[in-house]
Amino acid sequence: MTLLTFIGKGKPDNKGEGNYQKTTYVFSDGKSYTTSVFAEALIRSRNDIDKVIVLGTYTSSWGSLVEPHVDSQGEADFGMELFERESTGITETHLQRLNIILSKAWNCHTECFAHTMDLSQASQEDIFNIYYPVVRSVSANGLLVDITHGFRVLPLILWSSLPKTNVKEVIYGEFDPKLNQSPVRRIMLPELDTQFRALELFHAGFKGELLAQCLPEKWRALAEWLRHFSLLIEANYFLQIEDSQRYLKNVIDELKNEELSPWVSELVELLKKQILNKLSKKQNLSEKLLYLGELLHSKSLDSKAVLCIWLAVEVRGFEICHKTEEIGDYDVYQNVVKKVLLAKRKKHPDHEKLSYLESLRNQIAHGGAINKRKKEFPSPTYLKNQFKSYYVAVESFLKENPIPTR
Repeated sequence: MTLLTFIGKGKPDNKGEGNYQKTTYVFSDGKSYTTSVFAEALIRSRNDIDKVIVLGTYTSSWGSLVEPHVDSQGEADFGMELFERESTGITETHLQRLNIILSKAWNCHTECFAHTMDLSQASQEDIFNIYYPVVRSVSANGLLVDITHGFRVLPLILWSSLPKTNVKEVIYGEFDPKLNQSPVRRIMLPELDTQFRALELFHAGFKGELLAQCLPEKWRALAEWLRHFSLLIEANYFLQIEDSQRYLKNVIDELKNEELSPWVSELVELLKKQILNKLSKKQNLSEKLLYLGELLHSKSLDSKAVLCIWLAVEVRGFEICHKTEEIGDYDVYQNVVKKVLLAKRKKHPDHEKLSYLESLRNQIAHGGAINKRKKEFPSPTYLKNQFKSYYVAVESFLKENPIPTR
């Protein structure tokens, strides 16, 4: 585990000195340690930290890190020099010596990094560019982030540079001068951030695995539906959309009397509005596939959208031939449905557009193969821009070729 911690300036006392004040930090397991720098207590309280990264400005109170160890390592003069440097700033030579002292004192490899104390908008990107390579190089074994000391903006810049999946904990030592003890808080930032990212992933492209992992066990049925639907979309198994619709209805019915957290309630309402209610209004599978294609296009899943709306055309052929029980049977399509469907298409005003759509569908299904007539690869930009015209052609075809009654 790598500890990422900050060093800033202590709150000035009555003498105007800004050294950090000693307090007793109390952890949730009852352990307590008296120190002026929280990282000191944190390292002593755990046995899983094998590397420490200390981040601060050139004029941070670097001497506060050395102060507890001046007697054991004979570094009193160096500690004093660091305190004196708070006005002018430390150098790279000071940081290298500090790395050696702290690595020995904390019994784990330690690296200190300093940057400007200018926190203007122009400098924030420069600070980010310092943090980014540092944290990326040490994140593999998991990150423990301590945001107790330092300017408040710095943990925010750090957080934007972190690989979130590797952050195990965010810790804060709450200093209260009125109390004899200072409680240690575990902040649920990784969990809440993951929850937000999971919602964004699902909203953006129906990727539901991470969102399913965020749901508690009592809403397991919803989590399983998210996995099912996400895999259905990923695999292009659009013919199973009616099964997924029934599955979702059962899940939502079970949740009607549940007290849902706000974000889960919002998710359920989205599923009802965007998927369940819309599909329920469609009378047959071809119309449901047309809507699903439009929905996929709204998520910029344009290749999937093209596959889906062409499938709506093929399915309408099965419906016209009253072969709905055999939808998906390739032999039935080739021997019965295809001939009927082709005749209907030739009579349609947009028959050329439908032919282009079929050709594009085949190109997509074969990895973006060359168009035999134009001798060129399909353009992703063209695909996005032309989808609406294909959608309109399919919509018109379905309307002009209703399912005949028996």
